[in-house]
Amino acid sequence: MTDKELFERFQSLLDRMVECRRYPNEFREEAHDAAIAEIATFPREPRVLAALDRAIGRSKRRRAEAVYLLGALTDIPGAVERVGDLLREGDAETRSWLVQITGSGRLKSLAPVLNDIMVNDPDENCREFAIRAAGNLRADVNFPALLALAADPGPISEYSRIPGNILWALKDYARPECRPHLQRAFEKPTNLEDPTIAAWGLCKLGPHPEAHAHLVGLLGDEHRDEDGDFSGVGLRAAQALADVHGWPFKWGQKGVQAVLKRLRSQTT
Repeated sequence: MTDKELFERFQSLLDRMVECRRYPNEFREEAHDAAIAEIATFPREPRVLAALDRAIGRSKRRRAEAVYLLGALTDIPGAVERVGDLLREGDAETRSWLVQITGSGRLKSLAPVLNDIMVNDPDENCREFAIRAAGNLRADVNFPALLALAADPGPISEYSRIPGNILWALKDYARPECRPHLQRAFEKPTNLEDPTIAAWGLCKLGPHPEAHAHLVGLLGDEHRDEDGDFSGVGLRAAQALADVHGWPFKWGQKGVQAVLKRLRSQTT
């Protein structure tokens, strides 16, 4: 693919994404998905970033949409550094998106940037996504900040107890220092899912009969609807049990049934 072809394809994708700003979110999401699928076929060379810059030109609208493409180009030399710059300097929408990319893309070199976002970012979504990204990365550099937030959520939450995003990250880290916070959330939850996530984390730390029994209990018949399907909490409990026991799991009703079958085999 020539440099000219790269430029023209980027320009076309960006213009399509700009146009979709005028339409409902589902159209934007389709355009983003199509663009990301297309650039997956591009060469993984630095000249791709140069072509993207050329396609952006002086257009502020194209530059805003280019952020979504940049997140799919992080395997190209120089792209991760750009993501880091935008995490520090971009607007709230840009930061929010790239924080998620940092976590889902396992961009551990950017883990240090997350600490300030977790604690000080003025945008609530950015703070919450940064905490979840820290859980995905499980980097040493973010762990002290996470523990401090767990001990004192402060202005990041309207609750006096541990917010769900912090609880998820504690579960992901599953280090001994997380135990008192997970236990507190298990015993005094803020919402319906908190005991499930806390129990998941406690079981990852080692045998915890009460937490394990809680997860198994969520797979009882009383938690099924009239069609026999499990609720979202039941699905999450099955996912947790599969993770704790090292079993494969596929989200959905069949996944729950597979977990139940394995649990029964352990008791016979």
